[in-house]
Amino acid sequence: MDLHGCTAGQAAARIREACETVTRHHSSREGTLGVVCTAPPALAPLWLAARTGDESSPLAPGGNAELMELRRFDAASIRQWMREEAHAFQSPHSQQQLLAATGGWPMLIGEVLGEGIVADPDAALDRCHRLLRDTPQALVSASGVDALPPVWAAWQALVEIDEPGAPADLAELLAPGEEAGHPLGPEALRRHHLRSIADVIEVLRMLGALIPAPGDAHELVCEPVLAGATRGEQA
Repeated sequence: MDLHGCTAGQAAARIREACETVTRHHSSREGTLGVVCTAPPALAPLWLAARTGDESSPLAPGGNAELMELRRFDAASIRQWMREEAHAFQSPHSQQQLLAATGGWPMLIGEVLGEGIVADPDAALDRCHRLLRDTPQALVSASGVDALPPVWAAWQALVEIDEPGAPADLAELLAPGEEAGHPLGPEALRRHHLRSIADVIEVLRMLGALIPAPGDAHELVCEPVLAGATRGEQA
C-alpha cells in the first residue's frame, strides 16, 4: 500500500483499515497475513508510532509492525555490486573513493554509475562532484531531511554544530527554550505528530542523515556528504 501523497491522518486511517481487514480474514484462515506499506519521510512520525505500538500507533489493537528502513550502500554492498556488474571500481581503493564521494546515497551512486558499465572511474566520480556542486538541493530533497519542518530545522542546526553526541545529548542541545514559534518547540512538534526532539533525532538516524560516530557507536554524527550538500544549498 503506497502512502505517498497522504496526510498523517489519512495514512493512519488507511493503515488501520487494512489491519482490520487482515484481522477479519485471519480469523477464518490459518497462516500469517500482513500488509506492506511504503511511507515517505513526510510520514516519518508514523514510522515511530507503528514501531512503538502505543496509543498513537495506527495499528489495530493487538497488531504489530516490522519497520524496514531503506539504507545507504555500505562498503560491503558496493563491493558485491561491483563484482556482479563488472564496473571499473574493482579495487578496494577505488571502492573507498566511490563510497567517500557518494556517502552511499543511492541517488549519487546512480549518478556515478549511470546506465552502463563504467570504464573511467575518475570521469564517473567527476559527475558526482559536479552534481553536488551545482545542485546540492537534489541530494538534500532525496534524503528526506527537508520533508518535515522540525526535522529540517534540527538537521540544519546539527550541520552547523558539526559535533558528535549521544542521541539524548543532541536532543538537549537542540532544545529551543522559551522561544515562541520555534520549529522545534512543543507546538510545532505536536503539529507534525512528533512527541519530542528525541523523536526528531531518531527520524534523522533512520533517514541515514545521522550515522554512528567513528570510534564510538553510541554517538551520532552528521553524514558528511549530505552535510556538505546542505552547506552548499545554504551558501
